[in-house]
Parts: sequence; structure tokens; C-alpha cells
Amino acid sequence: MEICIGAVFHPDIQDHQDIAFQYSVDRVNMDRQLLPYTTLLVKEVNTSWTDSFTTGRRICDMSGNRLTAVFGPYSPSTSSIVRSICENLGVPNIQAHWDMSHRPPGRCHINIHPDHKTMEQAYETIVREYLQWKSFAILYESDDALKRLQSVLQIHGPGDPPVTIRKIIPGGDNR
Repeated sequence: MEICIGAVFHPDIQDHQDIAFQYSVDRVNMDRQLLPYTTLLVKEVNTSWTDSFTTGRRICDMSGNRLTAVFGPYSPSTSSIVRSICENLGVPNIQAHWDMSHRPPGRCHINIHPDHKTMEQAYETIVREYLQWKSFAILYESDDALKRLQSVLQIHGPGDPPVTIRKIIPGGDNR
């Protein structure tokens, strides 16, 4: 039996998610005890990070192939259209990124990324209770990433040693 799964990637980002995904599928297919008599087939969609129209059209085109699930996309610009199409088709949409939209979970939507409040509490607990750091540095890539660390920043009192906060510039000198 063959199970067709879709996967949406954004080659303009170059984060190698497609390679990791294909590796995972290959590992599952090689382990004959995990899914005996079953082979996973991947139908890949490579679209621009911001092109929701083309992404939606390609997911609709793919849906005629007995689609079982769709993984991705990572982009907030395209994830809404994929989620909507999957909801209408009754096909699970599995995402693994921080979703700041706070939309209620749909019947076919699964996000395996931990909730941002849970992550904030974990970071705060590590810094305050386990490591007992008074001074530390926060390196972040995007403004959204910094927003996710608000509770860690709030544990720092006015009399505490300084906290260094730096934005990482991709391809820049970040020493």
C-alpha cells in the first residue's frame, strides 16, 4: 500500500527542511517493521515564501493524488491558505512552526511546535531556577523571536547585572 503525503517548502529560504523531511521519510520506508507493506510517497510543493496563490493552487492540484496529509508550510504568508484547503478537504495539515495568530485549532490542523507560553516558561525556569543566571545574553534572528522571550527579559530586575540583547544578522559578522 502507498500513502501519499504532501510537503510544502520554500527554496528561497534555504533552511534545508526538504532534505530533513525526505531523510525522515526514507528512514520510515527502510524500517519494514514500522509500516509493514506500506510505502510513503512524497509530493513536494516548492513555492515562494510569500506566494499564497500559487501555493494554494499547487495544493489543490495535489489533492487528486489520494493525499493523506500535508506537512508545512513554514511561512505565515502561505500557511493560512494551506490550512484552509486541508480543512475543506478533510486532510490533516501538520505544521512545525511558532504560530502567533492564536487561531483556534481546526479539526484537521496539527502544530507540533510547543506553544510560545510553554516555551517562555521553560526558558524562564532554566535561567532562574536551574542555572540561576544573573547576567546573560540573548541572541535573536527576528523580532518575533524576541517577542517570545518576554518573560525571560522580565525576570531581570533593575539592580541585576546587565543583560545583553543582540540581533543576529544573517551572513553578517556576529562576533
